Amino acid sequence: MSSSRAKTVLLPDIGEIETPSNAEAWLGLVGTIATRVLTVLPTEQDHWWFLVEQFDRATSYCDVARTIMQTSPITLSEIKYDGRRSEDSYVGIPNPGVVFLQRAGNALATGFNTDLSQIVLANVYVSYVTACQVALDDIRLKYAVHFHNNCISTRSFGYADQWREVIEALEETKSSGQDGLH
Repeated sequence: MSSSRAKTVLLPDIGEIETPSNAEAWLGLVGTIATRVLTVLPTEQDHWWFLVEQFDRATSYCDVARTIMQTSPITLSEIKYDGRRSEDSYVGIPNPGVVFLQRAGNALATGFNTDLSQIVLANVYVSYVTACQVALDDIRLKYAVHFHNNCISTRSFGYADQWREVIEALEETKSSGQDGLH
């Protein structure tokens, strides 16, 4: 009689996990990773950069993962995320949440496959955004105003106009109590 042992994957900062055997176990894995993401984002700045960078990275995920990303209660206009990286900005270092998810994603891709890893990471992102939506909307507004003002001071009026549109949409969303769809 042979005993079959479930395949395991070692996730950074989480430990060894067995391959989930049902939907509830997969959701549990997503919840475990999403909870860990929250612990590595200590500042507003970290949350903002995680939101935009991880969204940008997910634009290259597999079709199923990109479809999952569309279920997020927050979507971002291209001006907010396109190619933005904290290490290339005034921050000067990689975002700790993005680094954590890259490490977790690499471990999942090695243990399972790339598409499944991306599907898990997309669900982690949507779970994070859903749990933090109110705070993230406040942070998004604060940063949109900051970027708008920077554009004005550098006489980049075209970009300032785009940021003004983002600000107006966020303010409208906030005053109407709608989801954060800007």
